[in-house]
Amino acid sequence: MDCPRRNEWLLDSPAAIPDAEGNLYYPPMQPVQEPPIDPNQPVLQEISPSVYRVLAFRLNPNVASMIQFQTQPGQQVPPTPIYCQVPASLDANARSMGAQDQLFIAPPPVPEDAAAAEQYARDHNLAFLPTVACSAELLQGGGQQYGPTVATAVIISPAPGQVLTQETPIIGTVQFPNDGNHFYKLEVMGGPLASWTTIGTTHTESVVNGQIENLYVPGLAPGDYRLRLVIVQGDGFLQAPYEVPFSVQR
Repeated sequence: MDCPRRNEWLLDSPAAIPDAEGNLYYPPMQPVQEPPIDPNQPVLQEISPSVYRVLAFRLNPNVASMIQFQTQPGQQVPPTPIYCQVPASLDANARSMGAQDQLFIAPPPVPEDAAAAEQYARDHNLAFLPTVACSAELLQGGGQQYGPTVATAVIISPAPGQVLTQETPIIGTVQFPNDGNHFYKLEVMGGPLASWTTIGTTHTESVVNGQIENLYVPGLAPGDYRLRLVIVQGDGFLQAPYEVPFSVQR
């Protein structure tokens, strides 16, 4: 069935207003107002779905162990926090004491599942969004000297299910202990590749929201593939690989 052609027009500026003489007057565009920053709240930035960047401060374990959570009867108590989220008002002070911008996965939408999800993330060395906000008291005696860096591995681009036709930079974040015993790499499987095949080289430096590798698509036959990001520790993986399916077309 043939459908009639329809043109749609959208305004990219404020609508014109006729003046007393019949001429059209175009009012100036109003600048987009950014929401004001609440100095008592952390500044959360969504990097990709369910992945957030926030200024985080590593707590002194002795101080963290004294934090008490108010829970309902029968509700699981969250594990002892590793980090706290830094409010905007404490930004400069916290940075001078070792706070860093880091990426974390968001808690589940159901609050009752948050504690179990955080414990699962802790058991699998996944960076879970801190459940507590920093205060001046919590900043005392903390810093990066306590415990290892929590690992993060996220591919931001290409997006899951994306169709690729040309050479493509891989954008993401990889954070891991910079101790010479860890590195990351990207692998591809699919099409004629029956097993995971490393692309590019191995990398020993963390990357935050930047290019982590390059995917030479012209070297891949058309078909469906899986791309995975892994952090290697010794003879195994530091955590579960982060996978993204994609397709190659000509």
